Amino acid sequence: MTMFRQSATALTASLALLATGPAWATDLEFDLTGRVSLYGKRVSLDATDLVPDPDASGYQDALAGLSGVMGAKLSYGRLSLAAQFRAEARDGQVETFTDEAFAELLLGESLFVFGGRRILSYGQAYGLNPADILHDPLAENRIFPSGQARSDVEGTEMIGADLLFDNGSSLSLIYAPDREDPRLGVEEDFAMLRFSGLMAGGAGDYSVALIDGNRPGAALSFSWGLGDASVIYMDATFRKGREKQAISGTSPLGHLMLETRDTDKVHPFVTLGFGYTFENGVSLNAEYTRDAGGYSDSEWDRIVSALDTITPTQSAVHGQSLNQLNGLLNHYTLRQNYGFLRVSHDSLFGKPVSGELTVLHGLDDGSGSLGLRLEMPLGEQATLGLSATHKYGGENTEFTLRPEGDALAIYTTMKF
Repeated sequence: MTMFRQSATALTASLALLATGPAWATDLEFDLTGRVSLYGKRVSLDATDLVPDPDASGYQDALAGLSGVMGAKLSYGRLSLAAQFRAEARDGQVETFTDEAFAELLLGESLFVFGGRRILSYGQAYGLNPADILHDPLAENRIFPSGQARSDVEGTEMIGADLLFDNGSSLSLIYAPDREDPRLGVEEDFAMLRFSGLMAGGAGDYSVALIDGNRPGAALSFSWGLGDASVIYMDATFRKGREKQAISGTSPLGHLMLETRDTDKVHPFVTLGFGYTFENGVSLNAEYTRDAGGYSDSEWDRIVSALDTITPTQSAVHGQSLNQLNGLLNHYTLRQNYGFLRVSHDSLFGKPVSGELTVLHGLDDGSGSLGLRLEMPLGEQATLGLSATHKYGGENTEFTLRPEGDALAIYTTMKF
């Protein structure tokens, strides 16, 4: 047990002891929610230079599974205990997760302190969200809608506090010791101080955060309403160092030599967005993202050259080089410039059917991903959904480098 887990356990016990005081005596409240989802997915698999044998590499062209989530919240006076448990059954195997398990205590009238494992999300971008820095997009099951996929992930173990002000602003502090960076594979003492507030006139809101950890820096988000139908928004981070490694050369034995470049440089990661809702209910969002930490044209050319060099020969060294490249490219996005478009409607053709069309387009190489989702209710607590994905681009471009191509999925979700 780490020192943090010992501290979190002690904090939870202390908060529970404080809450039993006679001055805080009140009724006990308990809330239990649940959700069960069944899904099936079919994917076209195509051999690529990066993955010449998709079957041997563990890729599947058909997938069926079941996901169950249960959330519980116990409130007693100023103390709240919350948890989310999840089970995933696929290919005859069952995995269980504790996504959240934390205690929260109200001190005074506006100060909350908490400790445990918690899911915290930030920002508002629909496509690429730089401000959501505690979240790993690769952990999502994207068969499901974005809200469900975003919430069904393991949270971060932390302690923190939220201070609320009368004018609607807030000050938050979190500290997550021993947090593992999902891309760099190293542990860090992560801390973030965030201030959020409303803009003059109440037409917009903003938040500013200072970040400390392996990659210190700052985050900024804002949104501003333009009348009743449109909004502009931004999510951005400015962090020191870079997650993505680049190829610097080849060793005498033939292995790729990798390095993380510009470790002392600040790399902006910014999404600018515009949203508009038409009178007929159609909602449109258009976004542009610039990720200075992504691969430049010259760095991408080295990756493609490495693929051309190592693929023809089936030696152990070349197989290890392919594994190196797979690890190197283990990121949700790889390049520097993207456009994103989302068009949605909650009631298609006057029926209770919602639809969403999304396009994530790589501006550096012209590859991208097109997604379509349709959902309809089955009674009051159940939903039937269909999602389809099409990836496009030239050979060895970002979105065609992996063997998973077009995909079709069907799912049903029941809440209770």
